[in-house]
Amino acid sequence: MVTERNFIKAWENRRLVAGAIKSAGVRADYQDYADLLQDGVLIYAGMLEESSGEDIDKLAFKKIFWHTLDELRKTQRRSERNEEINNETELGTAEVD
Repeated sequence: MVTERNFIKAWENRRLVAGAIKSAGVRADYQDYADLLQDGVLIYAGMLEESSGEDIDKLAFKKIFWHTLDELRKTQRRSERNEEINNETELGTAEVD
């Protein structure tokens, strides 16, 4: 459980989170940018909760960066699967005609 103090500290340092998301290649006009930013702040707050204080910013930056890349990959896989399903549906109706 993240304490309010650590969450506020993470929110105040959201530039670090935004920088990690930006370095992953996500622009501010991306449709899920706010969700990624919120996830990043939560990750950072969780790391503040567990940390001993040494290089937490560098570790949090890397963790947020990789989490963002993972989320982008999941989104890409989902859209590819949906595209395959749509193509199969279109092929099925073409064969019936």
